[in-house]
Amino acid sequence: MFNPKKAAAAAVVGACVLAVLPSHSASKQQLERGRYLVVRASMCIDCHSPMDAKGNPDPARAMQGAPTMFKPIVKVPAWAETAPALAGLVGYTDAQIVRALTAGIGPTGNPLRPPMPPFRFDKADAEAIAAYLRTLKPAPKR
Repeated sequence: MFNPKKAAAAAVVGACVLAVLPSHSASKQQLERGRYLVVRASMCIDCHSPMDAKGNPDPARAMQGAPTMFKPIVKVPAWAETAPALAGLVGYTDAQIVRALTAGIGPTGNPLRPPMPPFRFDKADAEAIAAYLRTLKPAPKR
């Protein structure tokens, strides 16, 4: 027999479970696409990762931010001396990263600073990159 109190309690429990589950879980294919774009196609890892002793991106600190490894010959306004840490996307929303990668607009609403290339990914690729970056170990807090 239908019990309205039990039904209401079940609805509350169901809502609580849904509230703690992620609203979007990335598929294996989406994560692999994001990894490919970060590591191979766009080579984000080269600027956003500290280098090891051989001058290669350190996989243990992938996308944890690093000093910019080159400087312009002439003064370039707003030149970024460091590439920000993006591993784990700590302090960034997915929407901010998608906007940066599709429109070149950073979290503060300003254009991304050089030497960041003016990427114009489509939304699906930008979302794949964000999903992949969320899987990486964030930089330790300083």
